[in-house]
Amino acid sequence: MLLRHYESKRVAVLGLGAANRAAAHALQVSGAEVWGWDDDAGARAKAQKNNINLVDLYQANLSECSALLVSPGIPHRGARAHALARRAQADGCPIIGELVLLDHIEGTYKSVAITGTNGKTTTVSLLGHILTHAGIKHRLLGNIGTPIFAEETFQDDTVYVFELSSFQLDFAHKQGFAVAVLLNMASDHVSHHGDEGAYYRAKEQIFVGGSREDDAFVSVDDALCCRVAEALSSGGRHVIKMSTQRAVAGGIGIEDGKLVDLTGESSFVSQDVVGLGVPLMSVVAAYGVARTLGVSSETIMASLSSFVVLAHRLEVVASCGGVTYINDSKATNVHACQYALARYDALFWIAGGSSKGEDLTPLGESMARVRHAFLMGESALSLKEALGGRVDVTVCADMAGAVALAHRQARAFVEEKAGRTATVLLSPACASFDQFGDYKERGRVFTQAVKAVLAQDGV
Repeated sequence: MLLRHYESKRVAVLGLGAANRAAAHALQVSGAEVWGWDDDAGARAKAQKNNINLVDLYQANLSECSALLVSPGIPHRGARAHALARRAQADGCPIIGELVLLDHIEGTYKSVAITGTNGKTTTVSLLGHILTHAGIKHRLLGNIGTPIFAEETFQDDTVYVFELSSFQLDFAHKQGFAVAVLLNMASDHVSHHGDEGAYYRAKEQIFVGGSREDDAFVSVDDALCCRVAEALSSGGRHVIKMSTQRAVAGGIGIEDGKLVDLTGESSFVSQDVVGLGVPLMSVVAAYGVARTLGVSSETIMASLSSFVVLAHRLEVVASCGGVTYINDSKATNVHACQYALARYDALFWIAGGSSKGEDLTPLGESMARVRHAFLMGESALSLKEALGGRVDVTVCADMAGAVALAHRQARAFVEEKAGRTATVLLSPACASFDQFGDYKERGRVFTQAVKAVLAQDGV
C-alpha cells in the first residue's frame, strides 16, 4: 500500500505491535525512512524479523522526523503521556496515529467505520456475516484484529469495514468515512484519555470530515449520542437514528421484539430478533449499514439466524441442572456489564479486576436480578462500596474460588426454588490486567473453572 505523502520523509514509530508493524512496513515500502522503537525487547525482535528499521528513539533527535507514529493505547498527552511523546512535543515533531496515514491512501474505496463503547466487534462481525451471505466483497479491519495496513492495496470493488477504538479515533482529523456508526457512549478508558470529555470527543471523531452525502448512523438510546445526532443533523449531515427501545421515525429501531425499519417510503417489520441472542444494537446497526450497501431486508434477516455470537461476549459455556454459565469477560466497563445484568434472572454475578478510572456506582442500580455478587481483583473493595449494600457480596481471592462459590449457591437456589433457573455470570465491569493478560485469558480461566466444578459434580 503506497503512502506517497511520506516518500523520502523520516517517520519515527513508537510501539511495534501488529498495527504499527504493518503501518511501518507500508511507510518503508512507500519510500519513507522509518525509525522504529518499542520499549519491549520482544516486540523489537518481531519488528526486526519483519525488516523494520530499529532506532533507539531515546537517543534520537525527534526534531529530525516529520512525525511520530504512536501505537493505539500509548498515552500521548497529559500527565500519563509516554516520555517519548513528551519529547516529540517539545521537539516540534507532530504525533500521529494510523488514521492519519489512512487519510493519505491514494484512490477511492467504499469505507464503513464503526465505534461505540460496547458492541463494536460484534457489530462489525455481524455486518461481515451479512455481506458474505449477500455475496458482497469486503474486508474487516482495525480493532477487530486485522491491522488496517495489512492490506496491500485498497480496491474500489471492496467494502472496507473499520472497527475503531477511541485510541485510534483520537488521531482522526479528516477521514470522511462514507458510512460512520456510533453505537453508544458511556464512560470508559478515562485513565488513558484524561477525563470523560476527552474520551467522548475521541468517539465523536468518527464523523469528522464527513459530507452531506455520507451516512451517519447514531444511537438515540443515551443522552450523549442524542446530542451527537442533533449536532450532526443541525450541521446538514444525513443522520439515521437507531434505537433498541422503540421504533424511530425515519430510522431503525426495535419495538415489541421486532426490528422496525422506517427509513424508506414503505416500512419493514421483521420477525422476533430478541431470541437470536445477539446484542440488539448490533442487529440494528448491521441491518442499517447493510441496507445502505444495497442488501435487501429479506437477505439480511435470513442471514441473522446463522450468526454465531463471539467468544467472551455473553457466551454460554455450559448449562446443567437448571444453571447456565455465561462468559461475558469482554464486558470491561459499567455500560457493558449493565447490559448483561439486565438480560438474565436469578444472577450469581462474578465481577472485578483492575480499575480503568471509571465511576462504578451506577452498577448499584442494576442489582435487582442479582442474588449474590462475587468480587475479585484489585477493584473488589471499591466495587463492593459502589454497590452500596444493595446485594450480598463475597470477596474472592481468585477465579476458581469465585466460580466454585457461585456454582454452589446457584445450584442451591435451583433446588430450593422448584421450577426456577439461575445464571452464573462473569461480567467483570473492570479491566483484566491485575490478574490476567487480557479479557480472553480471563474468559478461558472462567470456562476452565466452570468445567472443573461440573466435573466434581460428575457432569
